[in-house]
Amino acid sequence: MSAEAPAIPACFRCEVCPNCAYSLAGSPNTDVCPECGRIIDPSEIVLYGWARGQAESLANAKGSRLFVVFLISLAWSALLGLQFIGHWRLVLIVGLVPGALQTFHLLRQRQSIDHPGLIQVRLSRRGCVQYNSLTAPSVFNDLIGAHLWLVPIFAAAGLVAVHHFGRLSSLQFWIWVPIALLIGGVLWPLCRRYRVALKNLPANAITDANAVVFRPTPWTVVSDYSLAQGQRGECRLIIRREKTWARDVREYVNADIRCNEEQAQKLRELLDAWLEIGRREQELKRFRDS
Repeated sequence: MSAEAPAIPACFRCEVCPNCAYSLAGSPNTDVCPECGRIIDPSEIVLYGWARGQAESLANAKGSRLFVVFLISLAWSALLGLQFIGHWRLVLIVGLVPGALQTFHLLRQRQSIDHPGLIQVRLSRRGCVQYNSLTAPSVFNDLIGAHLWLVPIFAAAGLVAVHHFGRLSSLQFWIWVPIALLIGGVLWPLCRRYRVALKNLPANAITDANAVVFRPTPWTVVSDYSLAQGQRGECRLIIRREKTWARDVREYVNADIRCNEEQAQKLRELLDAWLEIGRREQELKRFRDS
């Protein structure tokens, strides 16, 4: 039932550090990045490109698709703003100003990336994962990830104060306060796990900091993939799982990646082998559980 994973071809050798984008060309030691000290895993393939599908944004979309992504974002903002018709000042303060600032931030973020692409797809025997941001994590994101559980707790405290001053009925109080406390209780272990993962991260983790949130999806849960050759040395890679009971599809990877014909052929062979090993492991697990 078991099979060995094929070796990674030389055409997938890392030319830049996956963590800090330091060039490894001409380096006598390609196992460790001389800039950030990151150990280069020879069993991992790191592909670069641009996000597609639900993960696509102004920060990681291909240049030719920026206008389309911007129009979609604008249409969504306009749809949300329809409920505030007649309150143009509120729309300006709540919607347009933050939206314009966020657009400016995302476009600037594109210029600060030194990697060969705006996203990474990492593939190995262990599984697949897509990192949609290659910049260093911000203090705001870390704060939200580590202490998001406090938001519903503060909301519950606010509901207690509102109820005390008679602005909230007893029925509403006993409905929303337990819900807020329940949400806080659910979020607390997740935030605690995030804080522990942050402590274990190296101080110089940049792109590798994505591992705190995005973990590789094992091949045992992947149903299939598609790899379509495009133009100018690019391929569209989609790795997904089909939920047969609802005919829904979950995409673990959806990106336009830099990949020539030789790499595409080798990548198909690797993906087929990894998926076959994953299926055999899944069958073996079912056999043991039966």
